[in-house]
Amino acid sequence: MNVVSAAAAFLSATDKVSLLQPACRLHPRFSFVLRGRMSGEGRAETDDVVERLLRTRELIAGLTQVHAAERSGMRDPLLLAVSKTKPVEYIRAAYDAGQRHFGENYAQELVEKARQLPDDIKWHMIGHVQSNKCKQLLEVPNLHLIETVDSIKLATKLDDVCSQLNRTVDVFVEVKTSAEETKSGVEPEALIPLVDHINACPNVKLRGLMTIGAYVRTTRAVLLLLPCCVCLLIMQCMSP
Repeated sequence: MNVVSAAAAFLSATDKVSLLQPACRLHPRFSFVLRGRMSGEGRAETDDVVERLLRTRELIAGLTQVHAAERSGMRDPLLLAVSKTKPVEYIRAAYDAGQRHFGENYAQELVEKARQLPDDIKWHMIGHVQSNKCKQLLEVPNLHLIETVDSIKLATKLDDVCSQLNRTVDVFVEVKTSAEETKSGVEPEALIPLVDHINACPNVKLRGLMTIGAYVRTTRAVLLLLPCCVCLLIMQCMSP
């Protein structure tokens, strides 16, 4: 299992990129995923999407360079472009600029876009997955990752459907680090039993954790997630 820490960031705001700083102190076995929303200010043009994408990459590169010594041995952060509700033209423009990882909130929207876009795109499901949408979602051949597994029931359903389709699926466990009612995820104290169950599912591959903290406490969410990451790392080291 590759233990990965994932956190959400609104990268159109420079100050939010500061959440990279606590991530720089993660164990070298951890990676870090940043989400950036595809958006335009004033003019909804594809060149604006590309401009924002390039600016975001520069921000990430600058911060990783500043913390290069602390990040020795770590992989560079992965930028996930959140393309939910955005037209195919925006995604294609970002794709032409080199972006390959895109995130969608709704299964139907992901399926429809996947049919229209290049098959080397790596699709991330970042919204809640309903049990009746699992088959539809898993039939997308270039579905790269489901980031929102938060229950034994969902993990079991994914495993069963994967068995029917003769495939496997990589997942993140979504951990709730905020008291907000609008946020989903497993409570930290229930994380280990869920991880144990996923590890017993032959077709579901646990690749890490995901959390979305309260908007004004995004950095705090990363810090709250660290003990969970440490627990997973210890479990990995103890496994045969």
